[in-house]
Amino acid sequence: VLPRQQADRLLQLIHLTLANHGPQTREYPIQTNAGARTLEAHTSPLDTQIKGHGAVLLVAYDITERIELELNQRIAAIAFECQQSMLITDTETRIIKANQAFLALTGYSEAEIIGQPTRFLKSGRHTADFYRELWRTLTEGGSWEGEIWNRRKNGEIFPAWITISTVYDGKGELTHYVASINDISERKDAEQKISYMAYFDPLTGLPNRSFFRERVKQAMTQSRRHHHFSALIFLDLDDFKNVNDLYGHQIGDELLGQVAERLKHNLREGDTAARFGGDEFMILLEGLAVEAEEAGTQAEQLCRQLLLALRAPYLINGNAFNNSASIGIVTFQDEQHNVDELMQFADLAMYSAKSAGKNALRFYDPQMQAAVSNHLKMEQEIRLGLEMGEFVLFVQAQTNARGELQGAEALVRWQHPVRGLLAPGTFIPVAERSELIEQLDLETLRKGCQLLACWAEQPHLAQVSLSVNISAKLLYQDNFTSTLQALLAHSQAN
Repeated sequence: VLPRQQADRLLQLIHLTLANHGPQTREYPIQTNAGARTLEAHTSPLDTQIKGHGAVLLVAYDITERIELELNQRIAAIAFECQQSMLITDTETRIIKANQAFLALTGYSEAEIIGQPTRFLKSGRHTADFYRELWRTLTEGGSWEGEIWNRRKNGEIFPAWITISTVYDGKGELTHYVASINDISERKDAEQKISYMAYFDPLTGLPNRSFFRERVKQAMTQSRRHHHFSALIFLDLDDFKNVNDLYGHQIGDELLGQVAERLKHNLREGDTAARFGGDEFMILLEGLAVEAEEAGTQAEQLCRQLLLALRAPYLINGNAFNNSASIGIVTFQDEQHNVDELMQFADLAMYSAKSAGKNALRFYDPQMQAAVSNHLKMEQEIRLGLEMGEFVLFVQAQTNARGELQGAEALVRWQHPVRGLLAPGTFIPVAERSELIEQLDLETLRKGCQLLACWAEQPHLAQVSLSVNISAKLLYQDNFTSTLQALLAHSQAN
């Protein structure tokens, strides 16, 4: 039973039909106990009369479900033509529909792909097992999503994140597959850049410390498994700080880049060179001989080749620069030592090469550890000796041929509380390697200025000049002149 208002609308439709307007069709929303519904009413005039009145045939259909279906179809059509790439296939994976986003993504026209199986998109990067697992998951679960490399029409391979869903009819029969495809090239590029920044040195393009450590761990495992030796090489450029101080960091950076290229050019395929920071590089040689002596010979030959290559002039901005390197080598065949210990051994050997005069190579010897311990002990004692004022000046006179005093040279000595008076050769090399030399130089200059001030009060010494030996490192400091002037002013020396 229709409400009066809705019944009146149907009567109006009947009157229109009787008034020679012909067949009529209208949609009417109605309210029932089951909720809102929509009727589609059709009226047609009949040739017969009923009780002297014209007759009309009225047929009404409940079209609520049909309207909802059409609405859903319109929504689906709009969604299908969104910016996300989508396609629909039959059960044989033949494409029956693809949206404009998919065509733009792949470069195909609709005519080129309709009816084609989706395998024409395959990049060739995935194995048969990959696709078997994909179809197993899709069949059992009704959907699959993951990363797949696809191929565009121009042959370009690109990464995509794909979601595939199955579609079933009312009887539960599979009818279609629907896939959405997102191009993730930008994301992959960003991931690669992040990975590069995490594991590679931006200046030289070589692996960094983190990457190199992992490679050494793998090499240790492989060496143990296959019984061959590997070698760890610590390479440090000689006097590289002088290049930065004298010519600037831009020249220094360019030189480091050329060093990296020479390392890559002279290493074997499969070897790894890494920059550890500053002018320090490490090299991993894998797959050496199974005998220790032969493996050592192989490592030595390659390192001598590196020393020769690194000594060749570097052409930067039209100017030639010369540099050399010191190399430390340690060989290993098992996992007896960890990565940090191997690196320390190579580092010790490298410093032994520097002590031998630089532009040299040395193999690690366990006795080096004792030498390093002594070095560290001496360094601590020097630092304490500077704090306690144990370094004193001895003055050597400079005379002419007639024995007349012309000047004097200040010589530093260490009045060690246990070992007595020590000559410079005992402590200067340690001070230079530990960066204590600059502090020692400043202390020597300060005492030299005090000595000059004392001489100024004695007529026979007032005009005597004083020479002081200092390290070249102090001269490279930008504030050397101002520091020396301040020392002279404070002591009131001439």
